[in-house]
Amino acid sequence: MLGRTRQSSFAILLPAMVLLAACSSQDSSQGAGAAGRGGAGGGNGSQPTGGTAGTGGTSGGAGVGGSVFRAVALYAGAQRSGCNGGAAPIPFFAAHGISDGVLDISRGRTLRDHFVSVNGCTSQNPPEPTAGSGAHICTSYQGCQSGHPVRCCPFDGDHTPSSIDRDQNTTWLPQEVWNFFSQF
Repeated sequence: MLGRTRQSSFAILLPAMVLLAACSSQDSSQGAGAAGRGGAGGGNGSQPTGGTAGTGGTSGGAGVGGSVFRAVALYAGAQRSGCNGGAAPIPFFAAHGISDGVLDISRGRTLRDHFVSVNGCTSQNPPEPTAGSGAHICTSYQGCQSGHPVRCCPFDGDHTPSSIDRDQNTTWLPQEVWNFFSQF
């Protein structure tokens, strides 16, 4: 990164756009062009985020990997798009409530574990906060391919993109995602 200008664009992608990008073609590079280069994705090198239903599309978009997106972040997500999640490594961030009544956290763990594998990270059983703790615990996986980290942040809470820890006034999640995206 030293000695060159870095241009980053951030985007929130609608599920249909990302699904089109990731699932419309056997050759994901053809399907990805519409959303990833000049469409809603903001051009090559975007960092899409998705919450709840949008995570199905964002995780599907993650399936096209780093050739279209620099990184992805999912809030309370699970694989819902019908795509297999892809085989191309991509930096992956996920936050999920341990008491999620809409998309059970086990589904979020399954998607997280897929990207742990794809990114070559060392599999582990990361700690999670206990119910009633009012806390979140973030884990950065070790052993990942260079430039393809996985970070997960389970939190004590339900299905929300804006978890607030006990005795805090604001959500911690936007700063975590910003810190993750700022690496790229």
